[in-house]
Amino acid sequence: GYIAQKRDFHYGILITEFLLIALPTLIYVRIKGASIKKELRFNSLSIIDVLLVIVTAISAYFAAVFINLIAEIIISMAGDLIIPDIPFAQNPREYVILLFIIAGSAGICEEILFRGFIMRSYEKLGMWQSIIMTALLFSVLHLNIQNIVAPLFLGIIFGFMVYKTNSIYAGMLAHFINNSVSVTWGYVIMNLHFYKSAN
Repeated sequence: GYIAQKRDFHYGILITEFLLIALPTLIYVRIKGASIKKELRFNSLSIIDVLLVIVTAISAYFAAVFINLIAEIIISMAGDLIIPDIPFAQNPREYVILLFIIAGSAGICEEILFRGFIMRSYEKLGMWQSIIMTALLFSVLHLNIQNIVAPLFLGIIFGFMVYKTNSIYAGMLAHFINNSVSVTWGYVIMNLHFYKSAN
């Protein structure tokens, strides 16, 4: 996935998400003889659940940014922070593409693996143990020590929502919203007049 992303970020993310994360998970569940719908919690959400997920996801985004900022301040005491090389949309077309790639594909594929398959696998240990173990693995997947606390926090929130609603769609929606807010902030900042003037 890293090699594909270095060659072309957009296609690399799609290859990583769909071919390296989601597809092997779905194949494994089928080989196991389990029901994908039941095993990965493809159950519908009520309107109330959808509204609660939206409000929680938006609130959790800002809480995660604050928590990660504190973590970055602590980490910066040990050395210089490395600015991640993540593209930001500079026009409406790029914005829509990044929404699909960063918010859509990650929201679907990573939730299938983590809150679908992995959390279900740890469930025999108990609700909180499965949620926290899955969140830890989710944060490690991001391969960024500077951004390890926010995915851990969000992973716990996403896991709790999926567990309580018994629906992977809760995690997918929350994940999509979180990444969409991030992509949107980047797009807005890149198009602010003073930012354009500075560059």
